[in-house]
Amino acid sequence: MKLSIPKPGFIARLSARERKILGAGLLSAFLFGALYFLLFPTYDKVKQYPEQIAQRTRLLQRYKEVIAQRQMQQQSLDTTRKRIVELENHLLTARTTAAAQAQLQGLVNDLAKQSQLQINRSDFLPKKELSKDYEKVSVRLDAVGTINQITAFLTAAKEMPMFVLNDDLRLWSYSSLSEGWKKSKQIAATIVVSGVIRHE
Repeated sequence: MKLSIPKPGFIARLSARERKILGAGLLSAFLFGALYFLLFPTYDKVKQYPEQIAQRTRLLQRYKEVIAQRQMQQQSLDTTRKRIVELENHLLTARTTAAAQAQLQGLVNDLAKQSQLQINRSDFLPKKELSKDYEKVSVRLDAVGTINQITAFLTAAKEMPMFVLNDDLRLWSYSSLSEGWKKSKQIAATIVVSGVIRHE
């Protein structure tokens, strides 16, 4: 079966009714093509817009949450770093055990002088590792003085800006010291004073 191509003048030979039918057919074909190839795909895409918008909104919300968490973590990290710096300002400034022991001995001698406490003997105790970054150095003192002198020494040690710890304290009556008509009871004390250093 061969398809015949309308010759020029074909439409002119059609009746008015046939022309209307042909025009309606062409219009229907055009509308069908427009619907099938343009409108339906566009409608399908438009139908997906609400879901795509919802997905992108959820994704954007997740990004915002991640950014907020990161900012909170950064703020927490900054606060922690500041706190570490603040605490490390209270450590002994020495970075080796020997230097820290010498620094601690100097602090102890200054405190004893201020409180007029007599130090008869001082011994360094073995260092103690607190972590991979920090260690504790300690000195044990055998001291003699009045209760006021010992109290003054302990109070000053507690208020030291350096991170000095009073780890151990033992007291016992020593003797009575006469000052004219006054008698003052002497007390022997064993005191362990410690400081913390950061390794190099």
